[in-house]
This record gives sequence, structure tokens and C-alpha cells, in this order.
Amino acid sequence: MINQIKLFTSIKDIVITLNNMKALIPGYIPSVFNKRFYTFYGLDEDISDEPTLQDFSGKGNQCSPIQFLWVAPGNKLYPNILKDQNNDSYLHIEFDNQDRETNKNQEGSNIAIRLAGNQAHRKKNNKYLTFELRVPENKKNVKNENIVLAFRIVNGWLQHWQYTNPQNLNDPNRVTTLILKDCFQSERASDEWKSFSLNIDDDKKWRLFKGDGNYLYGPKKADFSIITSIIFEFGSLTDEEIEECKKPCPKREERPWAGKGELEIKNIELSEEPEGYFIKPIKNAKNF
Repeated sequence: MINQIKLFTSIKDIVITLNNMKALIPGYIPSVFNKRFYTFYGLDEDISDEPTLQDFSGKGNQCSPIQFLWVAPGNKLYPNILKDQNNDSYLHIEFDNQDRETNKNQEGSNIAIRLAGNQAHRKKNNKYLTFELRVPENKKNVKNENIVLAFRIVNGWLQHWQYTNPQNLNDPNRVTTLILKDCFQSERASDEWKSFSLNIDDDKKWRLFKGDGNYLYGPKKADFSIITSIIFEFGSLTDEEIEECKKPCPKREERPWAGKGELEIKNIELSEEPEGYFIKPIKNAKNF
């Protein structure tokens, strides 16, 4: 009887070991619900069905709305949660990346947003990620250059996916960017909030980012059935580069890097319909 028990335990251990080894096979897709990779970001086990990903209000079971910052040596990045005259909360960001003369290969800065309720959120039937942006009044003499944003989404497997042009899926340095000067008539319009939308329902617009997160184990196409974090990358273009890029040019698809400026973000949500500017790959020199 003792030998039979030992044999049974041994077989059981082998089965458990083999099942666990599946996760070591590149391309193996574990169940995001069973594995709960999103908890590695310190999020709760329960998943939210709410469409509001982050409103920066701090209501409910909320940790800091900043999941993490990435700042290259020499760069500066200052995020703060502020309130407007209507008591609505928003994220104020000042960034100062290395300039082009100091370090031509410098990378931009980025901020990952922790989702509301300290939970991952289900995409459900929503097809768009929406958010509001504005360029604040310049009160600190920060030189607001032509601010450029790029975007990543972290899914339930902790895979990072870059928003990009389907033609550039094999080039990790080419992304779909938003140049704020294209959308704001005044770079000093402190009360001018504008809405923007990203298509999260078309996997051909998203490329797996291998510079962070779990890029090896999980789906090979963008799957945002569960969303863990939203990442904004910051940089700028010079006036000369903007002038050059009135016609289609590669600089409009480079990842943001040098430059400095201020901007503000609020109301990051999931939506069934696009709101405001729909950010899409370059066509006829426009990207919205």
C-alpha cells in the first residue's frame, strides 16, 4: 500500500510538472483567467467591467494612478494630479528629454497608467480607447515644443502592444504618433480639452513590443480582452521638422524622444464609438 501511494504521488507530480512546463514553450497561450498575469502589476485578482479606466479622482479602492515611470538617464519627468475649477481631476505632466545636440540617440520618457479600482478591466464590446488632452498655459516658462505622443497598451498577459501603421509591423522603431500641433490651434489654450480615440479592435494596428513586459508567452496577435495598463510616450519635433513633415515623412512615425514640454490627460475610458480625433496611420500627411 505504501509503495502504491508513493507511485501515485510520483505520477501526480509528473503530470503537474509537465503542465507547468507548457508555459516555458514559446508561443504557448495560457489562460489569462487561470494564470492571472495582471496581478504581477499589483492589481487585484477581480477584474472590473467598468468602462472608465482612469479618471484620476482617487475614488474607491485606488492606489496611485501612476503604475510606473520610465525615464532615460539625464531626462526629467514630473507627473502631478491636479484639479480644475470644476473639481475634476487630471494628470499634469512636465517632461524634459535630452536635446538632439547632447544625445542624438536618446530615448523619450513614458508613463504607465494604473487602472481605476486597482483592477484590470475587461474590454467587452468596446472598440476604442478614448482620452482627453490639453496643452496647459505656460506658467513655469517651460518651452513647449511640438509635443509628440505614442501609445502602448498592456494586456492581461502583461504583453505590451504598440499602436502602429500595419505597413510597419516589422519595424519596432516605427509607430503611429499624435502630433499635438496638428490638433490644437493654440499651444497656450489652457481650457481647450480635446478628445482622442485609438482603435483597439483591429489587431493589425498593434505590434508586440519586446522592450518590456511578457513578450514571449501569450497570443501573437493583439488581444485586449483584458487591459492592465495604458502607456503614453512623450517627445517632440522641432519647428523645422514640423515644416518638413507637412508632407508625409518618416519623422512622423518615429518613436518620441528628444524635447520638452507640458501636457495634461484626463478621462481615459473604453468606448463603443470613437470620440473626437480618431488617431490613425499617416495618410496624405495627416495622422488623425
